[in-house]
Amino acid sequence: MAVLKWIGIGVGTLIVLLVLVLLLFDWNAFRGPLAHLVAARLDRPVSIARLHVVLFSSRPYAELSGIKVGNPSWAGGGQMATIERLRLDFAWAPLLKAQIVLPRVEVTKPDLYLFSNAQGRANWLFGTAVPPPRRSASEQSTVARKNNQPTRLPLLRSLYIDSGRLRMIDQQRKLMFTGTVATQQPGAKAGQPFELQGSGDLNEKPFDLQVAGGPLVWAESHKPYPFDVEVNADGTRASARGVVPRPFDLGELDVTLSVAGNDLGDLYYLTGLALPNTPPYRLSGRLVRHGTQFDFRDVSARMGKSDLSGTIGIHMPAVGRPVVNADLLAHVLDLHDAAAAFGASKAHETSPLLLPTATLQFNRVRAMDASVRFRAERIAAGKLPLRKVDAHVKLDHGVLDIAPFAVTFPFGQLGGTARLDATAAVARAAIDVRLSNVQLSQFKPAKSQTPPIEGQLMGRMQLAGTGDSVHDVASSANGTVTFVIPHGELQQAFAELTGIDIAKGLGLLLTKKQKQTPINCGVADFGTREGVATVQALIVDTGDVMITGSGNINLRNEHIDLSIHGDPKKLRFFQLKTPILIGGTLRHPKVGLKAGNAVGQAAVATVLGTLATPFAAIAAFVDPGLNKNVNCSALLRGAQQRGAPLKTASSEDRSGWSKSEQTPAAGRLK
Repeated sequence: MAVLKWIGIGVGTLIVLLVLVLLLFDWNAFRGPLAHLVAARLDRPVSIARLHVVLFSSRPYAELSGIKVGNPSWAGGGQMATIERLRLDFAWAPLLKAQIVLPRVEVTKPDLYLFSNAQGRANWLFGTAVPPPRRSASEQSTVARKNNQPTRLPLLRSLYIDSGRLRMIDQQRKLMFTGTVATQQPGAKAGQPFELQGSGDLNEKPFDLQVAGGPLVWAESHKPYPFDVEVNADGTRASARGVVPRPFDLGELDVTLSVAGNDLGDLYYLTGLALPNTPPYRLSGRLVRHGTQFDFRDVSARMGKSDLSGTIGIHMPAVGRPVVNADLLAHVLDLHDAAAAFGASKAHETSPLLLPTATLQFNRVRAMDASVRFRAERIAAGKLPLRKVDAHVKLDHGVLDIAPFAVTFPFGQLGGTARLDATAAVARAAIDVRLSNVQLSQFKPAKSQTPPIEGQLMGRMQLAGTGDSVHDVASSANGTVTFVIPHGELQQAFAELTGIDIAKGLGLLLTKKQKQTPINCGVADFGTREGVATVQALIVDTGDVMITGSGNINLRNEHIDLSIHGDPKKLRFFQLKTPILIGGTLRHPKVGLKAGNAVGQAAVATVLGTLATPFAAIAAFVDPGLNKNVNCSALLRGAQQRGAPLKTASSEDRSGWSKSEQTPAAGRLK
C-alpha cells in the first residue's frame, strides 16, 4: 500500500510539474521549429513572427502572427501567402474521440498569390518546389498522389476572414484575377447562416462570388451541410445549390448546377476545360464529386436554337491533364449554332468572306483529353435537307480526331474523318469526306415543284492545310475535291443555255412544264494547291449538250473564276458560242456571259482528254465501282471519237502526292 501511495504521489507530482511547464513555457520560442516543420511539409520557406498559446482555458487557442509562406524560385520568388494574424480555437473533448473541432477560426488580412506557368506548374501544388530531375520516379509518384487528394477540413463552428486578398495568374490559360474575400465579422451572432463574399476582376472584367451556408455551429460530421454558391463573371452566371455530405470533406459534393452565358467557351477561364464556342446558352444538371471525379448527370442545355442532353464525366486531378468523357444528344441542332464552334459569329455575317477568320483557341486543346460521342436527331439547316449527325470526337495530347462522323440526308450520306493537330506552334488540319448515294432530287428551289437536276451524286474531298482559323487552313490547303454524277436528268433549259441557244433556252425557261434531258455522266474534279482549287476536269454529258468548264476557286480571297461552255450535239439556230462565267465570291457569286469569245471544237476535245486521262484514278478516288459505270465508260469512248488524246494515268497522279507520299491527307499528320 505504501508503494502505491508513493507512486500516486509521484504521478500527481509529475502532472503538476507538467501543468506548470505548460503554463510557464515560452511558446513563442517554439515558432522557429514550428515554421521549420511546416516548411518541410510544404517545400516552401515559412516564417512566423509570433506564436501565443493558451491551453488551460474554457476556450483554449493558438494565435500566430506575421505568417509568411514563400514562393519557389521558378515562380519568381517573393511571397506566396502572408497572414497578419491567425487564431485557432480548439476543443478538448472531441480530441478524445480522435476528432478535430475548431469552435472559432479568425484570419486577419490574408494575402494569397497563386501562380501557374505556361507549362502548367502551379505554386499551390506543394512538394513541387524542387525541380523534377532531383526526384526519383517513386518520389514524383508519391507527390502526385498527395496532391491529388481533395481538401479535407476539420469541423468549423465559426469562420471569420477579414480583408482577404487574392491574386492569381495562370499563364497557360491566360487568366488573371485580383479580388478580395471576406466573411461575417467576429461580432456575428452564434447560429447565424454562414456567408462569404468575393469580388474583383477576372481578365479585367468584373467578377463576383457569393457563398451562403447553414450555421456552422450546427455542422456535424455525420450530417450533410447545405450551401449555395452564386458566381457572376463578365456575362457568365453560375449557381449551385447542394450539400457537402460529410462536412467539411470537400472531396465529396452533390449539387444542382445551373450556368448561363454568352459563350460556352468562356467557361475555360473558370474550369480549365476546352469547351466549344457557342451562341448564348444555358445549361443545368446534377453535379456529383467523388475525389477527383466529377459527374455531371441529367444535363439539359439550350444553345441558341439548339438543345442538348446527356451525361458528362470529368476526371480533374490536381496534377496531370483533365479527362472528359461525354455522351450527348441534340434533339434539334441548328446549323448556325454549330458554325460558332468553327469561329463563325454575328460579326462574321457582315464580312465579305464566307469562311470564318476568327482565331481558334487551339492552345486550349493541348491542356486536356476527351472522348465525346455526339448525336443529333434533327438538323435545322434552312434549305439544306439534312437529317441526323453522329460523331465521335477524341482529344489526346493536343491532337483532335473526329473519327468517324456522319451527316445523313433523306437520301444519301456525308461521312468521313477529320483531324486537328495542335501540338505544333501552327495547327495542322486534314479532312477526308465522302458523299455517298446522295439523290439530287432532294435539292430544289422552294417555289419549284421540279428539281433542276436529278440523279445520284457521289464525291470525295481530301484536303490538308495549316493555320489558326478555318480561312487560314483553307488558304493553305492541298488536296483534291471531286464530284461524279454517274447518271441522271437535267432540266433541258439549263443544258440549252450553256449552248447558248437563246430561242430554245429562254423558251423552255418560260414554259411551266420543264422538259428533262438525260445526264449520261458528269464529273467535276478540282486539284487544290496552296489554297487554289483549279479545275482538272469539269464535264457533263447530256442528251443535247456536252457541257465543259475550266477555271479556279481561290480560297485565299474566296474569288470564283469559272467558265462553263456547252457544245450542242445537234445543229442549232441562233446559237452563240459564248461561255457562261461564274465569278464573284463564295459569299456573293455572280453569273454572266463572256461576249465575243468563241470556243472551238478543239477546246472541247482538250477538256474531254483531260477527263479521259485520269478517269480511272478519279473513279478509284471517289468509288471504285464508278470505273465500271456504263454511262461514264461511254463518255470516255465518246472522247476518243472526238479526237481527245488518251493516255494512262496512275492513282498517285490522281491524289497529287508523289509516289513516296501515298498516305491519305487525313492520316498524314501523325
